[in-house]
Amino acid sequence: MEEHNINKTIYEKMERLKSQLDIMLNIINRKAGILSIVSTLAAAFLVIATFNETLFGITNLVRYLLVTLLVLIPINLWSDLLDLTLAEKKNRKIIEEITGVDIGKKIKEIRKEDGKVCGTITYINSYMPWISCFVFTVIVLIVI
Repeated sequence: MEEHNINKTIYEKMERLKSQLDIMLNIINRKAGILSIVSTLAAAFLVIATFNETLFGITNLVRYLLVTLLVLIPINLWSDLLDLTLAEKKNRKIIEEITGVDIGKKIKEIRKEDGKVCGTITYINSYMPWISCFVFTVIVLIVI
């Protein structure tokens, strides 16, 4: 009976810990997103303000501020994308350890079952965030 109570206590602690870890991950992700929001809004404000010379003249200082804010946006996007990719790999590994199922292999099997066209579209979609970040970064560099 005592062993049952110990197992129940451990299970309850693990459930509470899981909830706290989920909350912590959510907080960290939301904090990371603040940089892109702030830099995007600030860059938009500066661009809009420079349309009217009476509001804000285009000086070298304004140009440097715009460049800085514009550079921060892709840097933050790349950082977020890398964090999400690493978290995905870590979670896949944990799931594979718990279930004993090779997720990568399972995904390939599902793509084969879906057919070549659907499998190709799914494969391309999995890399779209990377492609979008690359294109956006190139555009920002051209604008700068």
